[in-house]
Amino acid sequence: MPSRFGLPQVGRESLEVIGRRFFAGDIDSKARAYELFADDMENRADERMGRDALVFALSVEFDKWVKDHATPPAPPVDGPGTVPPLGEGGYQAELFPWLSAVIEVSPARFVPQAAMTGPDWDKALRQAEVKKNNGTSHYDDIKRAYDKVRPLLSGDLTTGEVIADLP
Repeated sequence: MPSRFGLPQVGRESLEVIGRRFFAGDIDSKARAYELFADDMENRADERMGRDALVFALSVEFDKWVKDHATPPAPPVDGPGTVPPLGEGGYQAELFPWLSAVIEVSPARFVPQAAMTGPDWDKALRQAEVKKNNGTSHYDDIKRAYDKVRPLLSGDLTTGEVIADLP
C-alpha cells in the first residue's frame, strides 16, 4: 500500500468546524460546505498547505488507481491456456486467481504476480508468514502459489515466463 499523507492540520480544523455547522443546520448543503472549505483554505493557504493538500488528494486517487488496475478484466485468450504477456494490451494475467493480482513482498511493496522473480516469491512467503503469525490466512494462499511456482524459477525468470510450465 502506498504511503499515506494525512490531511493537513488546517484542513482537519476546517473540516471539524464546517462539519459541525453542517450537522447543526447552519449550512444547508454539501455544495455550500465545499464553498466554505474553498474560502477557508484560500484565506489560510500557504505553499506548504497547498502541497500537503495536493499530496493527500493524490494519495487517495492513487489508492483508487491501484485498486482499479490490480484486477483488470480477463485478458483475451487465443486458445486454451494462452495468456498475453504482462503488459500486453494493458492486462495482468491472472496466474493464481485465489491471490490478488499484486502481491506484497515486503511492507508496502507490491509486485504483479507475472513480474515476480524467485527472490520476490521468497520475500512474499516470508511476508505472508509474518501476517499468518499476526492471525491472517494470507500465508496459506501465498504458500499454495509458492509451492507451484518457486521450483520453476531460477535466475531472473519471472512467474509470467514460466506460466506454461505451471502444474
